Amino acid sequence: MEILKILKKIIIPRSRKVSLPDNECDVPAEYSQVLAFNTSFKGLLSEDKFIARSDYKHLIEKYKRLFDFFKVLESSNLLNDYIKKHKLDEAQIIYFSNAYNDTKELQKESSIIKMHNDKYISQHLVSEKDYLDRILRECDSAILLDNEQREVVLSDEDHTLVIAGAGAGKTTTIAAKVRYLVEKQGIDPKKILIISFTNKAVGELRERINDNLHIDCPITTFHSTGYTILKKSDTQNQRIVDSGYMYNVINRYLKSKVLSNSQLVDKLILFFGSYFSAPYEGDKLNDYFQFISNTDFSTLRSDLHEYMQQIICRRDQKALTLNNEVLRSLEEVRIANFLYLNNIDYEYEPIYQYRILDANKPYTPDFKIKQGDKSSYIEHFGITESGQSNRYTQAELNKYKSRINDKILLHRSHRTDLIYTFSRYNDHRDYIDHLKEQLLQRGYTLRPKPATEVYKKLADNEENKYIFRLTLLICNFISNSGRFL
Repeated sequence: MEILKILKKIIIPRSRKVSLPDNECDVPAEYSQVLAFNTSFKGLLSEDKFIARSDYKHLIEKYKRLFDFFKVLESSNLLNDYIKKHKLDEAQIIYFSNAYNDTKELQKESSIIKMHNDKYISQHLVSEKDYLDRILRECDSAILLDNEQREVVLSDEDHTLVIAGAGAGKTTTIAAKVRYLVEKQGIDPKKILIISFTNKAVGELRERINDNLHIDCPITTFHSTGYTILKKSDTQNQRIVDSGYMYNVINRYLKSKVLSNSQLVDKLILFFGSYFSAPYEGDKLNDYFQFISNTDFSTLRSDLHEYMQQIICRRDQKALTLNNEVLRSLEEVRIANFLYLNNIDYEYEPIYQYRILDANKPYTPDFKIKQGDKSSYIEHFGITESGQSNRYTQAELNKYKSRINDKILLHRSHRTDLIYTFSRYNDHRDYIDHLKEQLLQRGYTLRPKPATEVYKKLADNEENKYIFRLTLLICNFISNSGRFL
């Protein structure tokens, strides 16, 4: 039993023997603590209340070392000897271990507490039915809470997330909850803060809670709350700046200060290269084509003026320089930007090196890439790996898939290397990840350009769309936010 003595010194250094009034033999202090925990926990479960995590958090913190003590005894096969030696009630120790183990992780829901709370809500849905039926009668006599709304009102967890769609009755539920807290739980209205996003929602809440229910609790917007907190803690007077001043401040920050934060630079380059032009979200075909016609699918390489393609004018045979590389889709732009940022030379829509007999026009794969003695073509297909797309009719989709097969067979017949990707994959990984994987398999080396170097070029170009558009985006966000103050 030497290990037991050591454990008691390490885990519970103040362990001592005490005498229980109803028992002549001495019992360890650990067992007395077990009984104390069980009494407190059973007392909590006996109360007619919704038990929140804060109601038993102190028990978890207070008896942690005790739980560790018995856990070590059990894992060392010494628990039975310990119980027999001191003639203890094994059921008490088992109850303690099970109850503590079930409630010790506060971020998870305890099955014991859940069972108690479910029973509490079920009983009070019946016992307080009349009260809940008329809880908002002063607002509107026709309002009758449904069962889910009543459960929200009766629940009293420290943090509760209620998810509901538009028109589902969120404002109604909040008003009922506030009245229940004040009248049934005895909460001071001044200690209840209601925050919403819009002035319209705030107005509705004030009408129902402040005016109809005569509960004088503060109701405001997120922005007004934040402004009040800043104003209270700031010793200097806040000033409202005009749009020109705000634009210059944000633009200067994006062009200079950002460069000192390498992590932020990396994130901005990723944002510019992958997500700055958001894809179309909608179901109207005419709106989609309007979106496409107004979308700028230019690449990072083009916007940094590193794209220089020499073409010959058919009329006078003069060389012309194109300084604007424009692609056909956002997904192709992401591929081009990935190649550029990883130092892989590419050509967009080159004429295929072999002539295709009986073809009406030359075949132009999406990209041709070169690195050293390696050369590959890249085709990006705008359908899923499983051959689905909601942009095409079934007949169009079948024709598209047939062309895909023709292209794959063409490259095989001429022994040209083809890398192809799909808009979406069955494994849910991004198509850029699949492209990267195929490039590495073929021996291509990815040498990422320094993000700071790329960002500095973007920032130094006054005509660049990225810094300009991001500045406008932030300015518009701040300006629109101010409308809710």
